[in-house]
Amino acid sequence: MIAEVAALGAVAAAASARWNWWRPAIAGGMPALMYHKIGYYPPGSRLAKLWVTPEDFR
Repeated sequence: MIAEVAALGAVAAAASARWNWWRPAIAGGMPALMYHKIGYYPPGSRLAKLWVTPEDFR
């Protein structure tokens, strides 16, 4: 019985951590911490999506 309750608690904790249902959605905002670089991406960069121009960041 204790093992079943512990397993159910572990599944619930994992689901809660995975989907973040408790955090409110922010409309129109820019989550700055997800970006790796602020500046202008180098020409030919495969990771251009990870760069944000200083103007867009402000």
